[in-house]
Amino acid sequence: MLRSWIVAVLAFGILVLAACGPPPIVDAGRGSGSAQPSPCSAEQTRLQVDRQAHPDERAIARELGVPVGEVQRHSALSEHAGKLAVALNRNERETYGSLEIVDKPELRVVVYFTEDGEETVRPYVRCTPLAGFVEIRTFEASIAELEAAQEEAYRIVTEELGIHADSGIDIRKNRVEIYVNDEERLEKAMSEAGVEMPEHVTVVEAGLARPS
Repeated sequence: MLRSWIVAVLAFGILVLAACGPPPIVDAGRGSGSAQPSPCSAEQTRLQVDRQAHPDERAIARELGVPVGEVQRHSALSEHAGKLAVALNRNERETYGSLEIVDKPELRVVVYFTEDGEETVRPYVRCTPLAGFVEIRTFEASIAELEAAQEEAYRIVTEELGIHADSGIDIRKNRVEIYVNDEERLEKAMSEAGVEMPEHVTVVEAGLARPS
């Protein structure tokens, strides 16, 4: 299995890491709870890895000590997951929270929604190579809510209070972070002005450093 191979953390939240626990997988080839055979063809749902390995894939396989085919399979799933993340970020922003690829106990795509995740994601992965790989989990805030909270928090700190700050969205923690040099000064200014941070926002005293 690939271990802690983190490839990206984007606004729509795709990353690769190790995780544990039995996954409730969405079988997008048939209706929820149905015992009927999938109407999807094997060609539609097959994860294509029958190509020549890229040099980077060979290098990763050597570094991790795993078969190059395993890295290719991971890369192929990542490509499909990235397209799914873009589509969900564009079309389902009110409930979509994030997406990540995990490889333990088995390779799969974990998608976070605030509600109705299985029903929402099913049309996107039905009869695709992602069918059978997708696990749904719940986030408190959607990406749209986080981005709105980030904009409002930044406005409060920089415009209303006149304090220099930076901000970012921590996808893993499902929250907005406001970075300031002096948290105590910010708290005092907020108290004097009678303002509060929006929901899902955390103040971090971090020298204006963005999250890595």
